[in-house]
Amino acid sequence: MIDTVILELNNNQFNLRNDNEFDGVITQWQRGFVANTQYCKEYAEKQKKGENYFPKISLLRRKSKNVLEIQVSLPKLIYGTNLFEINNRNKNDIYKNILTALDKVGVDVSVSDLKEAVVKKVDFSKNIELPDYFGNVRQVIKKLSCFNYKPRSNFTLRDYCDGSEGASLKFYNSSQGYAVYDKLSEIVGRGYTKVEKELTKSIKKQKLKRNIIRFELSLRKKQSLEMVLKRFIKDKQKNFTLDDILNKNLSRGILLETFDKIYNPVNVALVTLGEMGENKLDQYLKTKNLTFRKRVLLFYLVNKCTKIGRAGMLEELKEESRGGSFNRTKKEILEIIEELGEIEEPLHNLIRFLREKHLEFKLFKSPK
Repeated sequence: MIDTVILELNNNQFNLRNDNEFDGVITQWQRGFVANTQYCKEYAEKQKKGENYFPKISLLRRKSKNVLEIQVSLPKLIYGTNLFEINNRNKNDIYKNILTALDKVGVDVSVSDLKEAVVKKVDFSKNIELPDYFGNVRQVIKKLSCFNYKPRSNFTLRDYCDGSEGASLKFYNSSQGYAVYDKLSEIVGRGYTKVEKELTKSIKKQKLKRNIIRFELSLRKKQSLEMVLKRFIKDKQKNFTLDDILNKNLSRGILLETFDKIYNPVNVALVTLGEMGENKLDQYLKTKNLTFRKRVLLFYLVNKCTKIGRAGMLEELKEESRGGSFNRTKKEILEIIEELGEIEEPLHNLIRFLREKHLEFKLFKSPK
């Protein structure tokens, strides 16, 4: 549902006590003046060494005002790991635990002020358990990496080489990132809390199967976050709070929208057909009663996707098109795909399964 958020409190919403733990300093130049950021360095390091999760709490001393930033993984705050998901029923415990963390480092904040804290960044996420017939998570991620297409985004595919035996893919730009990765392998490679250490032991002893795939959308800038949120929250335009975003339907809508942009019917059909190989593809298209022209166009585009990727195919198509022919061709491709109908192939079934799980959006719960 929701993992990490950054909450911002203005100077009049918190009080910094003399016994505070802000012993780390980062200095930056910003438009002709020096900006200092103080953060809780030693206390946070002690908590990590003690295998306890602790939020990143920073005091931003700026020219016009001081701001307190709280970067916190909400599931880790409640469960000690973000394998398990939270919802709005955890809201009271979330506020209570944040206030406790602030008090530990010498910051006084009221519940009412914390509830008015503005959200600057959100990571929306969904953990999905994969059935055995799709293979392991690494194999599934390799299949999903064929869809290396998302407008105005860079793309990376990575195999972990730290002993965690995982894989990840990521679309990213300056304002947002969309990642798909092996959640349990990520815990093995980076987990440090008591709960994550116990999970790692179970994974290595094969008591816990590595079959959890994670989809995560990070909205990194307040402006881009607000542009997305106000399309789903109709009665508000800016300065969203935790109460506004702790909503299952909101998280589901945003993640499903992102999933559908990448794994849409045209992309799925082109990549799925490309996995057939030329001879099988040729025979398959003949059985679908498409006109010769449609078969030729689809055969050509599928092979282009196989060789240079979906993004490269579209770029080449755009370069060779004149006037409005590019948009007409894209529309024609969609019409052919719709005429083609259901493609009963493993890759297509995988996408359908993952989309259904996004739509279902069942909470991945702690066994306790």
